[in-house]
Amino acid sequence: MSRPPDERGNVIRFRSGVHYDYVAIALGDDRWRTTARITRTDDSAPINEFSWNPVNKIESWTGLITRTNTFSVATQWATAPEVLDAELAVVRFTLKGFQEWDAAIHVGSGSWYSTVLETCGDEGGSCYLDVPLIRSFDDIANNSTRIDLALSWHPLRGVGLSTYR
Repeated sequence: MSRPPDERGNVIRFRSGVHYDYVAIALGDDRWRTTARITRTDDSAPINEFSWNPVNKIESWTGLITRTNTFSVATQWATAPEVLDAELAVVRFTLKGFQEWDAAIHVGSGSWYSTVLETCGDEGGSCYLDVPLIRSFDDIANNSTRIDLALSWHPLRGVGLSTYR
């Protein structure tokens, strides 16, 4: 498998630079909503294989593989425990009142980055209105109807930038 299926709800994880871990959830139609917290502009710094590269909140598969590396796709899920503090743990969840999946990754020290679109800005694009901020596992647990924990991953070899050493 060199490209993950982009069926809604599928989750991938990947890296940018040496210390930046992300996940993305498939939206279908070759679109992935990521845990990125910035918006890349067209005049972003050039892509560099050995440093952090900006990732947009919504990316195409081509956009992801030309800016990041070390991809894998979640292949097995289980109901998440009530307390989850393992660094780099990945969950997918449905917010109360929504039917679409979102995903999040624990980046350490109790902080979680999620795929939830939290604000509408001048940059345009789609966004959720009246959704809770997702910054911790408690935020996920208190605002979701279902939470699954990724148990296993299948590496996607030969895609993205070369791996960092």
